[in-house]
Amino acid sequence: MERITEESHPNLDYQKLISENPWIIQRDMDCVVSTDSDGFLCGLLMSHYLGWKIKGFYDNKALLLENGVNPKECVFLDVEIFREGFKSVGQHMISRDFSKDQCIGFNTETINPNNIRKYDAVNNFKEKYPFATVHLLISILDFIEESIVDVDVKKDSLGFLLYTDGTFKNLFNYPENCLSWLEYMSINNADHPLNKIFYGNDKIIEVMENLKEIFAKINQIRKRADKLILTRKKQRSSDLDLVGISGKEGIYRVEKELAADSKKFLFLMGEITGWNFREECWTYENMELLKFTKGATKASGIKYEELLEKEPLSMAITSTDTIEYTVEGPSYL
Repeated sequence: MERITEESHPNLDYQKLISENPWIIQRDMDCVVSTDSDGFLCGLLMSHYLGWKIKGFYDNKALLLENGVNPKECVFLDVEIFREGFKSVGQHMISRDFSKDQCIGFNTETINPNNIRKYDAVNNFKEKYPFATVHLLISILDFIEESIVDVDVKKDSLGFLLYTDGTFKNLFNYPENCLSWLEYMSINNADHPLNKIFYGNDKIIEVMENLKEIFAKINQIRKRADKLILTRKKQRSSDLDLVGISGKEGIYRVEKELAADSKKFLFLMGEITGWNFREECWTYENMELLKFTKGATKASGIKYEELLEKEPLSMAITSTDTIEYTVEGPSYL
């Protein structure tokens, strides 16, 4: 697949991106989302506008997937999956050094803004994509003709869209980088649905008060209800502690109380964003459980190449020193 690069196009070329990945605007797709607020917002957005069905959850240690669903037929949202034939959309730094061909994601159907802009960890770590996956998806959907999809972002969602994935922190810690990406993604255009979020006249105190109100409502559901904690690694063991999963023998579910709280959170986010929470689009039971192995390694060139030889299922360069990754085993896709 030909690489879309900043050098060949001064702004993100949405037309080319969609032509190379037509599934991203296809209706009624099945998808798997990450287990944090960004993943939930991605699921809400795509189910509301394109009728996507959320068939599972992936937390980098395990995949909980509706029984009978082929993961290869799903789109993974807010995570990059490096398997041939798999489709995914993420925003992590995944390539180390393009000049040494230390990169990943180009031989799979992976939409990643850092790869598109040809940003790698060695040369561009401080310039990496600073927003959430949901902001990228909104921008992609906005490119579709309004007669097909007319994306709207309610003003009430201002605080949470700036909170998710640490976007608000990045705006103040890395302002030059954020401004560069806002222009690259054409969010600086007045008719972009995110323009009123990033370029509005709201005072910082108003954003803080908006977030305080949202957090209060979330905490009424459960503390940190914006996360779906399904697994933890057991101490002194390679096995997983299924803290949010119940069931056995191939028939699992998100633990009932946790699932109920998750649905309440999604309903709240639906009210705030205007992207309706359609409960019938979200699967929480009658699922299979696939367990993987999560690890971390140094971000050196040698360690990166060694990791590529292991064929990671997913990975992210989380700092200039560290790569977090997931490999298959004991379960396999």
